[in-house]
Amino acid sequence: MNLSLKPHYKSIIVIPVGPNEPLAYVLDDLAAIKHYFGTDHKIIIDDNSRCGKGCALWERYPDIDIVLGDYAGMWARLYTNIGKAIQYACDTYTFDVLLRMDADALVIGPQPDDDAIRYFKLHPEQGLIGGYQFNYKEEPVYQGLLGWWPQNIAISWQAFNPLSWLVPFTHFYFFRQVVLRAVRMGYSIGHQINGGAYFMSHACALRLRQAGLLVHPKLAALRLTEDVLISVLAASVGFRLGTFDRGDDTPFALEWGSMPTAPQELIARKKKITHSVKSWQDMTQPQIRAIFAACRGQTFPSS
Repeated sequence: MNLSLKPHYKSIIVIPVGPNEPLAYVLDDLAAIKHYFGTDHKIIIDDNSRCGKGCALWERYPDIDIVLGDYAGMWARLYTNIGKAIQYACDTYTFDVLLRMDADALVIGPQPDDDAIRYFKLHPEQGLIGGYQFNYKEEPVYQGLLGWWPQNIAISWQAFNPLSWLVPFTHFYFFRQVVLRAVRMGYSIGHQINGGAYFMSHACALRLRQAGLLVHPKLAALRLTEDVLISVLAASVGFRLGTFDRGDDTPFALEWGSMPTAPQELIARKKKITHSVKSWQDMTQPQIRAIFAACRGQTFPSS
């Protein structure tokens, strides 16, 4: 029962939209969400496009919310924009689960939020779930010579450089306290969730909000990507990362820069969210989106 005066939704979906995202792709994202998530959800667009794309999306889907962000660019500014959207969700609504997905991720199967809600009930110690230690083929991620070391070095340099020890008011000093707290909670430095798409539990979102870590100027000054930083922050408030992309029993199928496999295989495996639909071998993004739109009984681009 929702005892607050805030509207309640089963799921919140946060999508950042930058200046280089073609509007047709984002409209396809929204059409897929509307088709597969049912009616009990709220979409929040983090509009950092600087050219009014949020308004254009709202004209087509007036039930979505728009949160204006800064131009994301690189590093932790995207953390600030995503954090503003999650903070807005916490302040405006109650919800069971939050999905953060890139515009080049796509919902391709029914009710992935139900899977996430059930998972968090079984594993309340986990706050972020998605592409983590294994992929959908049950292969370890970040295997090989470097492993997690690039992220480890990026975090360690900013958390443990001399300024982080000697100058108490720098962003390095603040971040060192966050990292040390995360390590005490069991976090291994360098580990991260795949930022293409992940679910966040309501409990994790609220605790990050209460700790003031969703939007913090000292964290925004760091040279870390949003997915690396949010993984550290979730651990610092007591939550673990979880794999939601391993084998056929989990709904995700994620890869960094392209499809993890052919669209037809994901359909056959009954996957529900994939990243990235930018390409697969010689297939282009419009061709990939057209295949998944046809599964919904729709066309791409939609008229």
